[in-house]
Amino acid sequence: SSQVGARRTRPPSPFTLPRGDPMATATMDRAGSPETAERGTSGSSGRGKLTGWLLKRKSEGVASRLFRSANRRFFTLDFEGQLFYYAHTEGNKIASVPLAFRELLGVEPLEAMLNDAASDEQECKSNAGHGHSFRVPKISFSALKRPSAEHHGFLLRTTGKDMELLTATKEEAETWISAFQEAVAVGADSRAGPAEGGEKAVARHRHNSCTEAAEKVDSSTSAGSSP
Repeated sequence: SSQVGARRTRPPSPFTLPRGDPMATATMDRAGSPETAERGTSGSSGRGKLTGWLLKRKSEGVASRLFRSANRRFFTLDFEGQLFYYAHTEGNKIASVPLAFRELLGVEPLEAMLNDAASDEQECKSNAGHGHSFRVPKISFSALKRPSAEHHGFLLRTTGKDMELLTATKEEAETWISAFQEAVAVGADSRAGPAEGGEKAVARHRHNSCTEAAEKVDSSTSAGSSP
């Protein structure tokens, strides 16, 4: 089974996975219970959730990409609540601090980033040949471009930080990129007008997470006390 997958919940989504993709684990929820989604289907745009496992690593510049490790996280892109967040496990209700769609600024395919980096390296070498005296990092971009599941993904830009997210296949990356492009467009409309449901939903999510954490502490304390 795949360690990285995308999942949609009600209603059907326009973001579909390719037919016959062995890494895909897409499902749709039509009546409260998960079922295997029919690949190649499409539906109304921009409503429901896109969820799945992705590998997350910090964006620290091209030079450090070869040496960084990635953490597996379960991501949710919620169009109804206009929220984006992730958790350590699929059933974990206490997730990361959610981001409203208005905080999403853009998304860029990882392949495009590597091509830009290679162009920058070539430009630096060209300038060095004309008498400039700065050092050029010795990085093998051909190694970065080798076909590998690790190198399929995208860079998500937000108001607070950038996130580099990796997928198992190029097709799966395109599914997430298409979804994030729509979320960014929704967020741009939200920024142009008054603050709406997204920020209220963020506040509710934080409150519910804190309440659940407090209840767990109270429960463990009660269990350990003497009658």
